[in-house]
Amino acid sequence: MSVTRLMLELKQLQEYESFGVSAYPKNGDLMKWEAQIVGPENSPFDLGVFKLSVKFTNDYPKKPPTVTFITRMFHPNIYYSGVICLDILNKSWSPHYNIATILLCLQGLLGDPNPKSPANYNAANLFQWNYPAYVTEVRKHIQINAERVEEESADEKPRGLILKSLFNVV
Repeated sequence: MSVTRLMLELKQLQEYESFGVSAYPKNGDLMKWEAQIVGPENSPFDLGVFKLSVKFTNDYPKKPPTVTFITRMFHPNIYYSGVICLDILNKSWSPHYNIATILLCLQGLLGDPNPKSPANYNAANLFQWNYPAYVTEVRKHIQINAERVEEESADEKPRGLILKSLFNVV
């Protein structure tokens, strides 16, 4: 059942690309995907595109996939390791969710974190008590990631992170 469901979801994902989310099997393996989400507008994350790893089991959709950020993140609900603190990926999972739902929820989480359930206490504290410093730290991480991607693939256009002009963003 999981293979049939994943094939259908892969086809349906094309409809969501205009929302800034995409995913595809990595190296043709239907159980391991690479995903990307565009940071939501009017948020500190609107500067880039962020890569994720999605691993499905044979129990999908009865059990959620394992989703982690590949791109290093500074966010109240994302551990330094890339593990995400989000209920729909754990105890609130429902087989009605799909990869598009997950990616759209993650995109929303970037713009609207929950500092009361922190995975990264430093990010949560800055978000709550010194928002300008939080924004500065998020953008610093985005810049570092962009430089890392450029170094790793000097010949090709980076797929992991695309920056808008930092000078045009407040």
